[in-house]
Amino acid sequence: GQLAAETIGQGAKVSPLGMALVAGAVDSGVYHSPVLVSSPPDKPSASQDPLSGSALHSLRALMRSTVTSGAGQSANVSGDPLVYGQTALVQTGTGRHTQYQSWFVGFRGNVAFTVLIASSSHDISASILAGQFLNALQAAS
Repeated sequence: GQLAAETIGQGAKVSPLGMALVAGAVDSGVYHSPVLVSSPPDKPSASQDPLSGSALHSLRALMRSTVTSGAGQSANVSGDPLVYGQTALVQTGTGRHTQYQSWFVGFRGNVAFTVLIASSSHDISASILAGQFLNALQAAS
């Protein structure tokens, strides 16, 4: 039961930053340590070993289908580069103490990001906020 719960995000303890790093690794094919960007870095940091080509192909296809025909369609903003993402709705607690966390983890171009909304209602969607974020990012560039 625990393995099944963790497979869909229940019971797992992962930060939004950690999930954005996962999305960035799926985008680039390698893990990159987080950095605070206040100006362009002098030189790129050394990356880790590349991820498996077949695994990357499968992950990218799954993440793209989430925004084209799945629960993340609200994040599929128009234009290039394409948006890739994954959604989750996690329930914690029971009864009066039930809380929900709606996640959207994704990347577009060289931006990897995570949106997390915590609420007492299950009628929430982080993909809507992700779409708004991507539209604002596009308008700013």
